Amino acid sequence: MGASRTIESPLTVVNVLVQALPQSPDYEKFSTSPIGLVLCYFWNTVTAIVPPNVLISLFSSAYSDVADNAEAQYLAFFAGKTVGMIRAPDLLFPYFHLSEKNYAKLNRYVMSFMSFIPLMLIALYESTFDPGGRVRTWVDN
Repeated sequence: MGASRTIESPLTVVNVLVQALPQSPDYEKFSTSPIGLVLCYFWNTVTAIVPPNVLISLFSSAYSDVADNAEAQYLAFFAGKTVGMIRAPDLLFPYFHLSEKNYAKLNRYVMSFMSFIPLMLIALYESTFDPGGRVRTWVDN
């Protein structure tokens, strides 16, 4: 006569495997079956090794993406801060009697227009006529 075999319900097996994920497996369920015990050990080993390696790989690729893009991000941030801190002169339109809000708006439009042309010329020069090839190396890379 063969050994008596018990068949566990699929929900019980899934429950035991899910309990093994937070490192609290119940090996007693599989103690009567050597193959079940080996499969449970295999499951625990795989779930302990594969997810951390996947996370390490994802963090590594995310870090390399950030590191590759760091210089461009810094330059864009610095340019935004620099342009934001430019203060218009107070003597631009002193003879117009405007409210402070309208005066600030008019001043901003005039200064934007005055800054637009030199900034566009600088951008055109740096994007097309870079003599030493130093400025665009991070873009080309």
